[in-house]
Amino acid sequence: MSRRTPLLALVLWSGCASAFADPPGRQRASEVDTEHLFGQTSGADTEEPGAFVPHLVLPGRIGRRAGAYATTSPTLELKYGVVENFSASLSLRGLTANNHNVPGTTDVRGAFVTGFGIQGRYRFLDRERAPFGMTLQLAATTDQRNMATGERGRSDQVEARLAFDIEPIWDRLLFGANIIMASGRSYVSGNAGFDMTSNAGLAIAGSARVADNLWLGAELIYQRAYAGSTFGRFQGDAIHVGPTLYAPIEKGWISLSWTVQVAGREVGGVGTLKMRDFERHQFLAVVGRRF
Repeated sequence: MSRRTPLLALVLWSGCASAFADPPGRQRASEVDTEHLFGQTSGADTEEPGAFVPHLVLPGRIGRRAGAYATTSPTLELKYGVVENFSASLSLRGLTANNHNVPGTTDVRGAFVTGFGIQGRYRFLDRERAPFGMTLQLAATTDQRNMATGERGRSDQVEARLAFDIEPIWDRLLFGANIIMASGRSYVSGNAGFDMTSNAGLAIAGSARVADNLWLGAELIYQRAYAGSTFGRFQGDAIHVGPTLYAPIEKGWISLSWTVQVAGREVGGVGTLKMRDFERHQFLAVVGRRF
């Protein structure tokens, strides 16, 4: 072995270590919370230990293949930073529905208190100390109505989400990505038994700081629907694309996103979109504050 080999290896190792070391003054972009920065795509940030963070979450779905379809699921989420890199939350859930002449469902109009949910987030990698952030999010919900149709019955779901984020330009540009797997069951009063379903998806998003208190971006969400709770028979897929907005306000924030289904396929269906399991429009609004 050449005498130069150990010296060359040391130089290369030093260069790699310098590339991943924290640069002077490296900080999270404007202390922005990436969990809510990207709209429906979750970032990898978790709450600081001892932080109490109540926020109102308003997801909505509009448009099916026929009829008038619009539902929202207003949710009050109470989140707490348990320890470093781990936060948990409890949510109280509701539903508003205005569905008329949607094939396969009964007409539903009104507002209802439906159930509750729990969530935990553990961050394995922090982008302040690593090349990117990575967090595992686990959530479970149970509701006393079918959350897709609004009909009286039952809806239970569990979701696992692996969230990533990266900050290529400090304080200016952030990207996020999610790998999503969900399994659920729903029941409509008067029907025989539960309908078992499962979904898998991939979401990618980016957001840029355009003003001191304003971030604008876009996200793309790809979803696949399956019959059965363990990803059995493929039912179709859909791609949603749309803009996002994030505005930090003192210790709080406002986050908005709107996506439109631009492509899809439906097994046994007609047309070019997947309208049986995924809506034409999906939106999300979140308002919160840290204490």
